[in-house]
Amino acid sequence: MARNFGKQKEVDVTRCPVGLTVHWFGASIPDEVKAVIPLMHASSSEVMRPCIQKAVEYLKTGILENDEDYIVFTKTLGAGDQGHMVTGIYSILRAAIGSKVNSSTIVADLKRMNVPAPTADDLGQSIVRARSQLEIAALEHRIRFPRLDKLRWRIDVSISSGSLSRVMRPSILMQMILSDGRIKTFEVSIEQFNQLRYGVAKMLREMQTLERHPIMRVQRELLKREEEERMKK
Repeated sequence: MARNFGKQKEVDVTRCPVGLTVHWFGASIPDEVKAVIPLMHASSSEVMRPCIQKAVEYLKTGILENDEDYIVFTKTLGAGDQGHMVTGIYSILRAAIGSKVNSSTIVADLKRMNVPAPTADDLGQSIVRARSQLEIAALEHRIRFPRLDKLRWRIDVSISSGSLSRVMRPSILMQMILSDGRIKTFEVSIEQFNQLRYGVAKMLREMQTLERHPIMRVQRELLKREEEERMKK
C-alpha cells in the first residue's frame, strides 16, 4: 500500500522566514521590515543604493530632500512602494545603530532574514561609514525631557506670620532654568533640602559603585575593541 506524504511546502526565499528573531531588533522583527524584503528582491542595486543613502541622510538630519537620484528612485518603485522601502530601510538602520552590534553580525543577520546579499552588504558598508555620525545624530534627535541648564537659589527667612509675631524660620527658594527656556521656581524647607541633598549623594555613590563593577569594565573593553575594529575598516 503506497503512502502519500504530499508535497513538501517550498520555502519562499523572497520573504522573511516565519518565526525568525534577530536580537538587535528586540523581541521581534518589525512588520515594516518584513514587508520590504520582497520589494528588495524586485529591485536592482541601482535602485536600492539611492534609497539607502536617503535613509542614512534622514537619520542624520531628519530631512528627506528631493534630488535627481531620489526622483528616479521614486518613479522606478512607484509612490506606495517607495514609502514602504524608505520606512523599512530606516527601521533597519535605526535598530542597527541603536544596538551597537558590529556590522558583520548585522550583515549576516540580514541575509538570514532573506535580504538580498548585495543589499545586505550595502547596508553594512553604509553603517560602517556613517556609524559615528548616526550615533551622534540619534543622541541629538532622541525624544527626552528638557535638560537642566542652570540652577539658582537663595535663603529666605520668614520673620513673622499671621498667627505668630516672630517666626524666624529659614527656607530655600530655588529656580530652575530648563533647556527649552521654561523657568520653574519653588520653595523648600531646610528639612526637604537636606532630604534632597541626601538623595543626590546616595545616587552618586551608587553610580560610582556600579561603574566599578567588573561587568562594567568588561563592557567598556568590548566597546573599545569594537570601536578599534571599525576604525581599522
